[in-house]
Amino acid sequence: YSEIFNYTKQSAPIRAGDFYFFYKNDGLQNQAVIYRKKGLDGEEEVFIDPNEASEDGTVDINIASISPNDKFVVISRQESGSDWTNLYIKEVETGKDLMDELKWTKFSAIAWKEDGFFYSRYPEPQEGTEYSKANEYHSIYYHKIGENQNKDELIYRDDTAPKMYHWATTTEDEKYLILNASTGTD
Repeated sequence: YSEIFNYTKQSAPIRAGDFYFFYKNDGLQNQAVIYRKKGLDGEEEVFIDPNEASEDGTVDINIASISPNDKFVVISRQESGSDWTNLYIKEVETGKDLMDELKWTKFSAIAWKEDGFFYSRYPEPQEGTEYSKANEYHSIYYHKIGENQNKDELIYRDDTAPKMYHWATTTEDEKYLILNASTGTD
C-alpha cells in the first residue's frame, strides 16, 4: 500500500513579493512541508515543517493567507485532526514569528484591511468544555497585527442564529466589507 504513495508530491507555488511558497511531501511524510524560495531560481528552504511539531505527525500547518503588501503570512495550525484552528503570523521576508496567536477559530476566512484582517471565531469556551460544548455564535472579529487577541474588535455576531457560520471578505480596494453566512448545509 505504501508503495503506491511513495513518490514526491508538490503543490503549485503561491507568490508573496519576491518569494514563492509551495508544499512538498517526499512520499511518506505525514504532512507536507512548506518550502519557500526567493525568485524562480532561488534555493529551496524549509519555511515550516509540520512533521517536527508533534511526535505522531498529527499537526497540520497551512498558509491561510498572505497580506496584500506581501509582508505577512497567516499560518493555520490544527492538532490531532481537530477542526479547531489557531492562527499565527510570520514575516514573509525573514520568516520571523510574530507574537500574534488567535485561538478558537474554525471555518474562518482571512480578509485583509489596512494593518490587520477580519477573521471568524467562536467565543472562548469555559475551561473544561473546550472540545465538548456545542459550537455557537460564530462571529467576525478584526485583528490588528502585533496586538493581543483580547484586543480584537467584534465586528459581527448574530445572537438570533447561534448555529450560523459567518465569515468576511473585503473588496480588492479594501473599501467594503462583505459579510457571508451559511448554515453549514448549503
